[in-house]
Amino acid sequence: MISLLTLCTQFFKVFLPIFGELDGIFELFSHTPNFFRAIFHIQRTIDVRFEATETDVSRIEMARRLLQHQKAALDWSSGRQQVAFFMQMRMGKTLTAIRWASQFNLKNILVICPLSVVHVWQDELFLEHISSAALVGDWNEKRQMLEEKNVRWWLTNYESLYQRIKGKNKPSILHEVEWDCVILDESTAIRNPQALRTKMTYGLRNTFYKAILTGLPNPESSLNYYEQMAFLYGHFLYQRSYWKFRWHYYHPDKQGWNWIPNPGTLSLIKKAVNENAFVLTRKQVGMGSKKIYEKRFVFLSKGLMKEYHKAESEFELGNDLTKWILVVKMWLARLAGGFPKQLKFRSKHKINELIALFTGELKNEPVLIWFRFNNELFELTKEMKRHKLSYKTITGKDSPTKRARIRNEFRKKKFNYLLMQLKCGKFGIDCSRASVAIYYSNSFSYEERVQSEDRVINPLKKEPVLILDIITKNTIDEDIYWALRKKSANAKTFVSKIFEHMQERIKNVGLIKKAG
Repeated sequence: MISLLTLCTQFFKVFLPIFGELDGIFELFSHTPNFFRAIFHIQRTIDVRFEATETDVSRIEMARRLLQHQKAALDWSSGRQQVAFFMQMRMGKTLTAIRWASQFNLKNILVICPLSVVHVWQDELFLEHISSAALVGDWNEKRQMLEEKNVRWWLTNYESLYQRIKGKNKPSILHEVEWDCVILDESTAIRNPQALRTKMTYGLRNTFYKAILTGLPNPESSLNYYEQMAFLYGHFLYQRSYWKFRWHYYHPDKQGWNWIPNPGTLSLIKKAVNENAFVLTRKQVGMGSKKIYEKRFVFLSKGLMKEYHKAESEFELGNDLTKWILVVKMWLARLAGGFPKQLKFRSKHKINELIALFTGELKNEPVLIWFRFNNELFELTKEMKRHKLSYKTITGKDSPTKRARIRNEFRKKKFNYLLMQLKCGKFGIDCSRASVAIYYSNSFSYEERVQSEDRVINPLKKEPVLILDIITKNTIDEDIYWALRKKSANAKTFVSKIFEHMQERIKNVGLIKKAG
């Protein structure tokens, strides 16, 4: 007998198109009783189905035709029970993974991915005529949803692998299900062996069919490979724990902060990865746009520069004092961006530069603007509103439904400037309508930088894209930019390298005496 949930799902699939634009309906039903929330998450409907032009329909049909590199990936993965697709962003690894899993006629497939990517999987599965359910709500709701027998693909985020029980983090109900297949999308989420999300994947390692997907498997170092490959095979390079792997193949530097590969280690890792993963970049297949990097320098006033150097050298900003360099780095980054917490130290030097661009060279051009701090983003919106510039924002406070609606509006040319917090835009977002990405400010993460850069890339897009950094001269902005370009932006490297740059800059301005 067909369940009531399945019947309602099919009803909505047939009759909802007549309602036209659905984003408001999704927002409405996100606050309705659990039953209806389950219905809408069982089969999410993408709005392109209901506002389909001939171009849209053609694009969807073309999207189902595998490109040559996707066919090559499927040929490589055919018959394999464990696969790693290390395919650069925008190359269709989600569809490739779906086709790989579909060859085995599995009944219970769990996809674990960042929350921002769930809608990507729902859309891809819908276009493959596959029913799916996003596990949302509280744990009682999730348990009820898992009882649905007519769904084969289940989608959730990494945080759903554990739940808080009596003040302690315990494996969630997802570990009670006998999964036929587990797919980790953006698998670098488990690269840290001490992270709770990583430890919670250990209980899923016994699943027979497994896959990991990412475009950048080693964002910080070659050590990042271990937990990802161990999830698939239970070991990597014959080592069954991260700590044994590190001790066997690496050695600490003089400060003990970083682990350096022993001679021959990188060659062994490269060989093992090439044998056990499908690795492909856009450059290898001649796809995608060329990135053109530019910098625009702006300056703090003399008064603010004096305060900046004082904070840098004396660990003091206004009435605030600290002994921690990490706190000072945060002060300096906010000063460079123009919006520290203290109002008297604020400056619009970066905002003025952006407004000049948006009313001049980039007038009416689609642009993606990235921010590390939300207060920088919101301050820019005030000026954009004053200049009557069309924009929308995405921050961590926005629901996945609202984020998806804004991205779709951007794609449909309903506004020109999309302002986004860096941490919200790393995964699963296509902003390739824009050919310009501007970094108002950068975080310390190389992964966040490289992932966000590729949001304006599409494999079929040939025009070059401009990556523009707005940098405050003689500040930590330059240090961060340098580290990111050197691909060395992990926390430990920043602590050492930026401190060295700070000391050098302090000496250059004469705020401390030279030794001796």
